Amino acid sequence: RRAGVRMLAALGLATLAKGIIKNNVDRTRPGEVIDQRRYKLKRGSSKDKALRSMPSGHSAGAAAVLSAAARDFPEARVPLIGGALAIAAAQLPTRNHFLTDIAAGVALGLVAERLASLALDSVEKRLA
Repeated sequence: RRAGVRMLAALGLATLAKGIIKNNVDRTRPGEVIDQRRYKLKRGSSKDKALRSMPSGHSAGAAAVLSAAARDFPEARVPLIGGALAIAAAQLPTRNHFLTDIAAGVALGLVAERLASLALDSVEKRLA
């Protein structure tokens, strides 16, 4: 139960943060750069999917959820990290994200998981 709550909280926080960033940064996706030969990176609020590359939400979610799971199941840490990296790496051949989008997503997910875990651990201590 603890692991499930931790995973959901981490994913929720990562998703919220990812949405805030995507709503404030316009960045062209790699496929658009390759196909149309145009690139944009600036502060913005576009809802056009072609301009919502930063950060990778899949990478943020995977890092948050799998890091949360590893906190409660440390014996599974290596395969969980491998799974998160595989999900993140899969974003490159699809031409949806630049490597920096993926790195930002992973970092965002790890920070979200840490903050969610700190909050949940604090609540658990107070209830004990």
